Amino acid sequence: MKITKRQLSRIIREEQAAVTKKYDDDSALVGGQSRLSDPLQKAIIDKTVEDREESKEKESKEKSESIRLTKTRLRQIIKEELKKAAPFGSGMQQADMGPEEKELVGHT
Repeated sequence: MKITKRQLSRIIREEQAAVTKKYDDDSALVGGQSRLSDPLQKAIIDKTVEDREESKEKESKEKSESIRLTKTRLRQIIKEELKKAAPFGSGMQQADMGPEEKELVGHT
């Protein structure tokens, strides 16, 4: 198939019109991709954005899975922390009192 000069110049004009600086500065384009036509650049950028979103979703799923606890394990953690906690949260231990001392204090 032969291409005439007129057809060739029309193809070149169309390609030059399709190449703008609209997407050239995008971080998704690497190497000489900034010299490609705008539709190709847009397709590359869209694909890169999709890949980034998928990787973020994977990371968030992995993080949420690592935090999961069983009910039994959660109950065990709560019991351990309650044993460590002081009465009324004061950090002091409850005093041992005899029956006479309890009457003097009035409430225990």
